Amino acid sequence: MSGDFFAGIDQTEARIGDTVIKQPVFWKDTRVFAGIFPAPLQELRGLPPEPLVPAQLFPGTGVLQLNPDFSYKNGRDPSLYC
Repeated sequence: MSGDFFAGIDQTEARIGDTVIKQPVFWKDTRVFAGIFPAPLQELRGLPPEPLVPAQLFPGTGVLQLNPDFSYKNGRDPSLYC
C-alpha cells in the first residue's frame, strides 16, 4: 500500500493526567487477540456508562467483547503511534 492511510485526518492534543496525547490515535502496526460472545441482553444492561447501550445481536441477546491482548508490534512506546 502506498501513501499515508491517515493523510488528511487532523489530530488534536488531549491531556490525561500529566501526559499529553493526540486524538484520534493512529494505530499503525498492532495486534489484538479478542473474543466476541453472545450474552443475555438483560445481563449486559447497566454495564456501559450512559448514554451507551449494549449492542444487540438479535432480540434478547447482546454482544460481549473481551480484548485480553492488545500489543504494539513496533515496541511498547505508544507515542510511536500518535
